[in-house]
Amino acid sequence: MRCRFLVLFAISSLLSFSAFSQAEQLFDSLGRHFAKRDSLFSSTQIYLHTDKTIYTGKENIWFTAYLLRSSRPLDQYHTLHVFLSHRVTQQVVASQQFVMDHGLAAGYIFVADSFPPGDYNLIAYTNAISDERYPRVFQQRLSIRFGTGNPFTVELEGGAVSKDSIGFLAHVTNKEMLNATGASFNYSVFADDKLMKKGRVMVSPFGEVPLVIPQDSAVRKLELQVAVQKEKAAFATRIPLSFLGKQLSFRWYPESGDWINGLSTRTAFEVTDRSGKPAAIKGQLLENNRPVANLRTSSAGSGIIEFTPIAGKEYSVVLDDKEKKIMAARLPVVKMKGAVMQVKEAVVRDTLVMKLRCAAVGNKFYLLIHNYRVVYDLWQLKVMNPEITLRIPMAGLETGLATLTLFDSAFQPLAERSFLRGYDSLASVRIIPDSTEYHRRSKINLGIKLRDAAGNPLASTFSMAMVLTPRIDTTRFQDIVPYFLFRDYTDMGLIPPVPSNSLGTRADLEMLLLMRCWTRYHEPAGDTTIHALAKGRELRPSGMIKTSSRKSLKKPVELSVLTNDIQTVVTDSAGRFALDPNMTALMPDEQISLVINEKHREDFAIEIHHEADSLNKQLATLFYPEPEGIKAVMPWEEETLSKVKTLSAVVVKSKSNDGGYLGGETYESLTCHDYVCMYNILNCPNHKSGTPAVEGGVYNYRGKQVVYHCPGRNIGGTPVELMYRLKGRYYSKDFYVADYASFNPPEPEVFSTVYWSQQLFTDEKGEANVSFYTNDLTGTFSCIIEGVTSNGVVSGRLLIRVVK
Repeated sequence: MRCRFLVLFAISSLLSFSAFSQAEQLFDSLGRHFAKRDSLFSSTQIYLHTDKTIYTGKENIWFTAYLLRSSRPLDQYHTLHVFLSHRVTQQVVASQQFVMDHGLAAGYIFVADSFPPGDYNLIAYTNAISDERYPRVFQQRLSIRFGTGNPFTVELEGGAVSKDSIGFLAHVTNKEMLNATGASFNYSVFADDKLMKKGRVMVSPFGEVPLVIPQDSAVRKLELQVAVQKEKAAFATRIPLSFLGKQLSFRWYPESGDWINGLSTRTAFEVTDRSGKPAAIKGQLLENNRPVANLRTSSAGSGIIEFTPIAGKEYSVVLDDKEKKIMAARLPVVKMKGAVMQVKEAVVRDTLVMKLRCAAVGNKFYLLIHNYRVVYDLWQLKVMNPEITLRIPMAGLETGLATLTLFDSAFQPLAERSFLRGYDSLASVRIIPDSTEYHRRSKINLGIKLRDAAGNPLASTFSMAMVLTPRIDTTRFQDIVPYFLFRDYTDMGLIPPVPSNSLGTRADLEMLLLMRCWTRYHEPAGDTTIHALAKGRELRPSGMIKTSSRKSLKKPVELSVLTNDIQTVVTDSAGRFALDPNMTALMPDEQISLVINEKHREDFAIEIHHEADSLNKQLATLFYPEPEGIKAVMPWEEETLSKVKTLSAVVVKSKSNDGGYLGGETYESLTCHDYVCMYNILNCPNHKSGTPAVEGGVYNYRGKQVVYHCPGRNIGGTPVELMYRLKGRYYSKDFYVADYASFNPPEPEVFSTVYWSQQLFTDEKGEANVSFYTNDLTGTFSCIIEGVTSNGVVSGRLLIRVVK
């Protein structure tokens, strides 16, 4: 922990410093207290850059993982665990492990047509999760949608609203827009993300489900979670009660914590409706029914006022729009004594300027400058005037979020204010296109330059995506820079989740610091929930050898581990084994095969343990909050573009034209020389090369999913029943980059990710050049770069237009 004292030589005569001995003792005591917190902030932190946030069937979720903070040497991080789970049903639909090397990993998850539509959580963690005291996971909210539409549609219609209850109807229709009569309707109502009511009913012949829930004015957000099922069709979703859009709730954020009698203070505020969406309003703050401040919010639902509150006065809010109803104004209580800190520029450059106003709290204070992990300074102040101005140099403070906490002489907190240090020292990316507009199947050449704040070139490794812009939900996509700056505070329960699509402008950050970074003297607290689930788990591929008669083993057993090499592992005397990481690194679609090296191997069996799968299922049940905001919507016309034209379905058991037979859902190869393109299509007619097809792989073939089988592919002639197969850790396959100059397929290519690279590097000049082609989609595309440099994390954006 780094600590220091700051001595001011030029300061107003209204402020004097007391003897430092007492402050030094407090400083040492605080240093020891903060040192105990170090374990809270030392857990592994990873970030995943996904190519987008909205997917359709037959697409890959591409991602690169960056280890932003390590709790152990880098060479001890070897595995990235990733799984995809439905937000409502909590079903894990896909999981995989990937090779991590020097803090970097990359991979993909294929979105099968069998995945239920809806919102998903993409969760990632490393092999360190089972050993850490306060382990964390990375979570990214994604959506999966299909051009064919959902099996059911649920629409809400408002009804009777009283002071005690809210009544409404849920209309349920099927894909043909007919009433879903007789369908099972399981519902849960959530109030501010906490369960309020749940039940199960049947959809009426009119396609309706009447619902009544309690009315609670203190609740800011109401959502209905439903799971509809009829025969084999099922659909689950979570719907905000948008018909309550005219019922509003206020939140107030006095700049340093409280309204103090007679002290002028700035107060940020936000207004949301009962569905949780920001509300734009105009109105007035009244003091004893007389206006004292005009209220006005932006489209983000936020605003700022400045006035002097007076104790004993009655404050209320009135809106210009009389149709809107204030459910809860929640105005702060005016305190008789206290202090107010005002920081006009909390996105600090070299010096933080703070005005301190006090009322009836004496003249002796302590000002602590910290980031909840490190104590930077402790000032002992003797204030002889109701208002003073302090200038606090930022030299020596780390880049990131920090806090001023003011204490009285008894060391009780009076006021607090967050600020951001180092905004101007962040690395930057400049993406230079060779044109502002492109045509379909035309070449794009991009120049990329990375610089530090002084304009010097930076060494960097970064990932890059070029994606159709409507496929990026800007309220959900997470940029590496704000993630790195604010995530610790969120994980420690100090602040709510921060919108992290981008860091934003100075003005954006000033409002963020006033509202979302309002810590209110909270003590950081490590969440032990994940620790309880993951502690001591053996996440490596593991198992146990058992005899066919279930008798105990008398001696260790030797196993052969077959990949592209042959290695051996010896069990312990009880038959337990675990494969070392150097045995499990595989190329895409390969598998590990285990063979028992005993004379009578048929007398033994291998029991494979699936500890990682078990942990994933438990992690899927946890609650993952997300920032409030207006959700982006993928227009219908964009959804239908993802439907690639395919050949007509073949007759079962007919012979294919590329050397294989279709028997039911199994593709039986005659040559074993088949390949799979980047879109998981077996022997793709549009792409003449790809990765080799593997035994047991599930691929798309002529409009349907098939299981690949090559009868002649048995390793070493070993009987299949004596060979046990399991997954390992995988290197990511490469994204297929079209080259229409050399091969121009006649079929339309309309995938919304036109380019993805899991890892690119800058040269000694801090520059890189990237070239690729557009496909048959038109519209606005976003180029997104996320990465790490020798000067910290970095990100960049560019919009381009593709026309016919």
